[in-house]
Amino acid sequence: MPDSASAKLIRRAASQLSRGESALKHSHFKTAKNAYHIADQAISGVPKALQADRVALEKSSGNRMDVRGDVGSGTAVVVRWKDGDSLITSVGEVRLIGINAAELSTNCPVSQEAADFSNQAAPPGSTIALVDPASVTDRDRYGRLLRYVTLPDGNDLGLALIKAGLARAEYDATTGFEWHPAQADYRGQPQPEFPEGCATEPPPVLPADLADGGAAWASALAAATVASKSTDAFPAWIDAAVTTAREAAIARAEARARALAEARAKAAARARAAAAARARAAAAAAANSRPPRSSSGSSGGSSGGYPGYTGPRCYAPGGQTWRPC
Repeated sequence: MPDSASAKLIRRAASQLSRGESALKHSHFKTAKNAYHIADQAISGVPKALQADRVALEKSSGNRMDVRGDVGSGTAVVVRWKDGDSLITSVGEVRLIGINAAELSTNCPVSQEAADFSNQAAPPGSTIALVDPASVTDRDRYGRLLRYVTLPDGNDLGLALIKAGLARAEYDATTGFEWHPAQADYRGQPQPEFPEGCATEPPPVLPADLADGGAAWASALAAATVASKSTDAFPAWIDAAVTTAREAAIARAEARARALAEARAKAAARARAAAAARARAAAAAAANSRPPRSSSGSSGGSSGGYPGYTGPRCYAPGGQTWRPC
């Protein structure tokens, strides 16, 4: 194997350090200074070269060099197996990392064999270890926990399924997914070929906001479930399910938009009514606070504070007659 770039730089630095030490012993200070400078340059380039070497080695070997340890390991109790590579546990649904077993189907006997194998290795009620490597996302797009399953006897179930010819190594860095620590071990085993009619991809799980389309969606899903028994009809059932869910989602979105528009219109009407009420209250307050009009003092008209007022009167003795004062 050719020397890596980082190894060459390290050897060059070591050689120059040795040269510098020798020069110092003979008081050749200029030569020593030059040797130490070259060694410093070589050492400075090591981190970048080491990273490049690591990437190249990962690509060629399938093994990750900067291994990040397990983020967590815990135990769980098996409730039931859905098929060979997925199960329900006391902590939720779990999907085994890095493998793919045939899905349970009437057309695929090996799928039942895989489910039976896992069920016998870790029957319902047994306690298993769930290992969560840091390099793998916590959950898949279906919401399942992605974990290695360690059996009560200490063996890895995923590797055991591959060795038994009941699962293949998939969903790893070689197929566009995340690298996982057991990838090289899984890929290093003979990979089985499943018989015709065996599906290894689970039916698509639609997002939650598309999965409540009412009676139409339930009807399409029921029909699609029957159709999925046939490998030839599998794409058709996907199309039917997705189309129905999409139509239901559009209908719900339109209904929400209408309800929102109505709510906004009602809110605007309430705001206008409140503004009008405030305007009336302000006008009334202004009228009540206006001072009384003053008299002009002219003899021809009213000079008091009320209609018909003609000014002060001077009455004659007896109070029967009067004249303007």
